Order: sequence, then C-alpha cells, then structure tokens
Amino acid sequence: MNHAEIEAFVAIVTTGSINEAAKRLHVSQPALSYRLKSLESKLGTKLFVRTRGVRTAELTPAGHRFLHLAERWHRLWEEAQRCQTELDRFDLRIASVDSLNSYVLPDFFRALAEQDPPFNVVIRTYQSLDIYNLVAKRDIDVGFAVQKMRTEDTSAIPLFEERMCIVRNAAYCSHHEPLHPHDLAPQKEIYIPWGHEYLMWREHWFGRTSSRLLNVDTLSLVFQFILTGDYWALVPESVARTHGDNASIRFYDIEDGPPPRRCYIVVNKQPLSNAKTWKPVLKHALVKFLQQKPWLRPVRKHLEF
Repeated sequence: MNHAEIEAFVAIVTTGSINEAAKRLHVSQPALSYRLKSLESKLGTKLFVRTRGVRTAELTPAGHRFLHLAERWHRLWEEAQRCQTELDRFDLRIASVDSLNSYVLPDFFRALAEQDPPFNVVIRTYQSLDIYNLVAKRDIDVGFAVQKMRTEDTSAIPLFEERMCIVRNAAYCSHHEPLHPHDLAPQKEIYIPWGHEYLMWREHWFGRTSSRLLNVDTLSLVFQFILTGDYWALVPESVARTHGDNASIRFYDIEDGPPPRRCYIVVNKQPLSNAKTWKPVLKHALVKFLQQKPWLRPVRKHLEF
C-alpha cells in the first residue's frame, strides 16, 4: 500500500463516486480506478460493491472495516507533512526598541517573513540595554537598538540614520517652519530619552537643570499628551511620516537641531549555527528595505555583520 492508494480510497468514500473523487484529486478516472484495484489486490478483498449502472460508491463489509484504518493513515500522513514543514522552518528571534518596532520596521518584518528559506519571525520589544544583554546571552538572534554600547560578546553595526523633528498640537501652532530651539518652552517638553547626543543638545539649549514637565519612554504616550495640550516633543522623521495625515498634530523641521538618530544592528560575536542560514537573508531584506525608505539614510555603503 502507498499514500496515493489510501488517498484514492478515502476520496471515493468522501465524494461518493469514483468520478467525483478523480476530479477532487485532479487525476483521470482510469488512473483512480487503477489505484483502487491495486489497493484491493494488496488487501486481498473488494472494498466497494460493483453494481452495473450505479454511480454511487457503496462499501463492502471489508471496506467499512478498512475505512477506519485508512482515515487514521490519512491523518498521520497529513500530520507528517505538517511536521516536515515545521522542521524546515526555524524561529528568527528579533528584539527592537519600541519606536523602531512601531514606526520603522513593520514593513521589514513582513518582507522578512516572506523570504526563502521561511522563518518564524519572533518579534519582541525591549530597551537598548536589554537588547544587548539578550543578544549576549543568545536569547535573541539579532537586535535593533538606538544606542551604541560596547560589550564583550556583541557587535553593534551602524545601520541607518534619520533626522529629528518637532511635533506639536496643531491648535497651539503659530510658528512657521523651521523652528529654532529658542522657540520652544522647556517646561512644555515631553521628554523621551533618545540617547546621549540628544541629551547633550538639550542641555546646550535649555540648560542642565531645565525642568521636564513629562518624562516618558514610549511614543504612544507622547501623542496622547500632545493631543491634549500645548506640549512639544522631539521625534524621528519616520514617526512624522506615520502621523502626517493627522490634522490634529503638526511636525516642524528644527534649526540647529540634534544629530540624526542612529539605528544599530546588534549581533552576537559567536552566534548559533543557524546564523549561516538567516544572516544572508537578513542582509538582503535589510538592503532592499532601506532602498524603499529614502529618509532612512544608510550609514555604510556595504552592510556587513
């Protein structure tokens, strides 16, 4: 017995006729009849009653007994095929900071999931320091961080930069572009930690002791506050592009602004063996992704990690 013969038998029982079973399996009726005769020969018994002029398939007593075995065989075959598919896939574990996961990388993740060989793309959100620690412990395969850190077990490769801009509630806007830091009231800032370079820029213009009305760590909170009052915040261009159609908020270029935000790809210096499979695919997907997002300016001409 083989799967084609069992499949033919189950299809005939399910559809009620050889003709309909042949259509379902996309084979000719003679080919299906041959599979059935081969199966009956191997079993040494007839499985269907042959009555001239009757098109419906009627099981013999032996056919009824064999049906239970055939259905079990068919289920096991389908499970084995699904198992093989899962064995051909593996998890690619990615961690990124909230702002990248929410506003920059979704298109990249979708494209990556459709690559060949296929991956089960597992995406998690952490702060930059946590990402470095997880990569070092090999709890994730690759990370995307917005701060460069030096650790013994990880490498941080500059990936792209994007400019920063100011976001405000449109109801309180009276300035023309671009804004200057002198146009901004420090006590109205919604502060989000973009890294050391941003902190240095902020201290230069507003002083080290300037008050922070609101201090948050996620962009979703920034916009909840922006929509309720006369506040401002510094955000990357990718965020502005995402919310650009919202008439309730407005984005401004800024003169003498902070340096562009830089994104780093973080990998373990001694990755797991499956890295030989996912690294070339990841590089290809990243290069293609950046080509489609011109406001994300690649830091290096050639991406190597």
